[in-house]
Amino acid sequence: MMRTKTIASPNVFDFIDVLVLHTPAAFAVAGSQAQLDAAIAEAFSRSDTALANAAITSFILRNASGANQSALINRNESPPSPPDCTAPPGFCRWIGHRVFLRTDATVQTLRNSAGADLVMVVADQTTASGVAYVQKTKLWAGNRP
Repeated sequence: MMRTKTIASPNVFDFIDVLVLHTPAAFAVAGSQAQLDAAIAEAFSRSDTALANAAITSFILRNASGANQSALINRNESPPSPPDCTAPPGFCRWIGHRVFLRTDATVQTLRNSAGADLVMVVADQTTASGVAYVQKTKLWAGNRP
């Protein structure tokens, strides 16, 4: 649910509320909650700058995670690939993360409690990034969500 807020200018912005989660490994790499929070705040700032530079000024991203910039989610960053995935192994692992984010009860509860429009995960991996979406073509056999 996007919320509209008038700010101290004649512009009206839609805020896209983003719940940010982090893994234990991401926290370990950051070194402290303060360093992790700073990195996440910088990512939001850079994203909003990129949107503004692209003349996309109708909305801005807002962190919906609360006092800290992110919440801990106990997730193995290198889970096994879905057994019926036919894509390359790294991509299959990414699919496993997407399935987890879409189906995990804890993630859903956190998202609903925060009223978030999007969920992102900060992890100690650099092999994939992006916005989750509904896949239009099936990359695996079986009945996965």
